[in-house]
Amino acid sequence: AYGKPAENYRLKQVVQYLKANTKLDIVDTTDVLADYHKNNPQNQIYFKYDTHWNSFGSYIATRLLAQGLKRSLPSPDAVSIQDGKHPVYDLARMLHLQDVLTEDPAPIVSGYTDRTYESQMSGEGAEIMIHGSCASPEADARKLLLIGDSYGTFMFRFLATEFAQTTYCHYSQYHRDVLEAEKPQEVVFELVERNLSLLNSFSIDRAFPQ
Repeated sequence: AYGKPAENYRLKQVVQYLKANTKLDIVDTTDVLADYHKNNPQNQIYFKYDTHWNSFGSYIATRLLAQGLKRSLPSPDAVSIQDGKHPVYDLARMLHLQDVLTEDPAPIVSGYTDRTYESQMSGEGAEIMIHGSCASPEADARKLLLIGDSYGTFMFRFLATEFAQTTYCHYSQYHRDVLEAEKPQEVVFELVERNLSLLNSFSIDRAFPQ
């Protein structure tokens, strides 16, 4: 059995430091995800055979982020969820059991908006960039740049219907030229907890200098 988690864990320390010593708006999704899971244990928000949140867990987290950006997404109880299938489960693949460990709910979230968006994707894997545009007059006119990891790719579709222009860039590919080319009004830097140490080398000129 797992031991009791530390009360003053690493992420908590980093969040407290950034809030106290910078002017950045910090969004920590730990509590909102934990609270939802506690009150709704029947709804899976992370994959069992993969190290990522599923689309529904991502929606819950993105909703909190949207609030910080002065946008409003419906309650998780108000959206529709259909069964889907995740093509690759990284934990299962690591164990060479990808052909055995295949039954893992991959919910598809819908009903959170009537708006649609068009997207263009370039690159593969860690070099992926996604450009989304939403022509609806109800979309926020601001341009959003999301710099993140694979967790951010789950968030993109929910953000892309909220803003006129939304661009996702994997942090390994980020450099100042991206910022200057996109000219966003809002920049979100998303980072999964296990990669917190990467913050030590982050720069506005290049995310992680080689």
